[in-house]
Amino acid sequence: MTMPRLNQNTIKDLQGLSKGERSFLAELYNLFEKGCYEILHDIKETCNNPDMTEEQKVKHLRLCFHKLKGLAVNIGAQSMYEECNDLQKNVDLTTFDLSNLRSSIVDCNQLLKQELSV
Repeated sequence: MTMPRLNQNTIKDLQGLSKGERSFLAELYNLFEKGCYEILHDIKETCNNPDMTEEQKVKHLRLCFHKLKGLAVNIGAQSMYEECNDLQKNVDLTTFDLSNLRSSIVDCNQLLKQELSV
């Protein structure tokens, strides 16, 4: 697992949009965090769904990784974006490890929280 990295240009843009209002950044961060955990839950449910074929699971997981990429790029979570991009392109149910993705998201969340001062 790589160290989380942020896109500093995006962070600066968000800080500029906030015009010094911490509540704006806090709300953005909360929406990001909530979205991440909702999608992680969806990924877990998909992986454990005995009624879905492997093809259906792969298709749905690609959609989930795409959603995570969108969340990541909009808040400047560069390393998370890159990881989800790789996962989306190369979904492999035999090697996919949800705990690695969850750890990456937690690490990224902590760094974002610190950087955005929320």
